[in-house]
Amino acid sequence: RQAIENRPDLKRARLNVELREIRKESSRAAFFPTVEAVANFSYSGRVPDDRSRVQTTDPQDPTNPFFFREQDRGFFNDSFWNPSFSVGLQLNWDLFSGFQRSSRAEQAEIQRRRAEIQRDQLRKAVTVEVRKALRDLEDARERIESQKANVRRAELNYDHVSERVEEGVASPLELREASDQLDQSRLNYLQAVHDYLVAQTDLETALGQPLTPTSESYLMTRR
Repeated sequence: RQAIENRPDLKRARLNVELREIRKESSRAAFFPTVEAVANFSYSGRVPDDRSRVQTTDPQDPTNPFFFREQDRGFFNDSFWNPSFSVGLQLNWDLFSGFQRSSRAEQAEIQRRRAEIQRDQLRKAVTVEVRKALRDLEDARERIESQKANVRRAELNYDHVSERVEEGVASPLELREASDQLDQSRLNYLQAVHDYLVAQTDLETALGQPLTPTSESYLMTRR
């Protein structure tokens, strides 16, 4: 389950399925009518060349009969323009498109199914990869314990032969052979540790995340 959730390739496969599903729904939407809301706001009017106006009312003294002032109205003066506003709905429905919509919908469905198959195949492959990595890690762990026991036996044998050499009942050649066996057992132990670290890295790659002591113990019990 951790691998299924964390593996980047599986995440991409799931996203690809979702994308294909969206494209399929988009192609199906072409069979239905569309309704659009339309709103329009505009100004219309006529601006004369002579935009001057004579003002005869004194704003400070409306009773003044001798007030006279000529005003030049600007191009965008409100008296020249009339605002208009309109709203509406627009219905579009393409009843026949030469079977193009059906073809696109079928292609989208095929691509979606193909993406699902690829996702499922990848999920199965990841499951197999994780199980193999778990087996390899467990085998490497067992080899470490086995080689550790071999090192202990080789050390005991070397100590025993050393005592016999001191007592004069064993030859230096036997001591050399015991030393070689001890060295070889230690090399085998180091190789087992190396194999374990490689198996651990392979499992982390298969899971898509680093291992912790807690997660490793849990995975071993779920093997």
